Amino acid sequence: MYDAAKLVDDDIEGTREERSFRLWINSLDIEDVYINNLFEECRDGQVLLKVIHKINPTVVEWKRVEKDAKTIFKKGINCQVAFDACKKLNIKLMGIGA
Repeated sequence: MYDAAKLVDDDIEGTREERSFRLWINSLDIEDVYINNLFEECRDGQVLLKVIHKINPTVVEWKRVEKDAKTIFKKGINCQVAFDACKKLNIKLMGIGA
């Protein structure tokens, strides 16, 4: 069935929005990024930063990014950097913060 429709053989878990966003990220061909579980793999902010960098390589402040974000504090820093980069891209994030 997937071959005939030329669809990606992907699981159907999660909401339609989660699946669409996950497939979109995977289609960007970002080095070392392939998402199976969007919520778990984006938790430390690294994937979001790489996606934003793919969209516009000038907006992410990589000096502020915590490369080894194991604590919730360091993960929050990365999410704040991603949030700030989205502001620079004029992306409106309603009801969302780091």
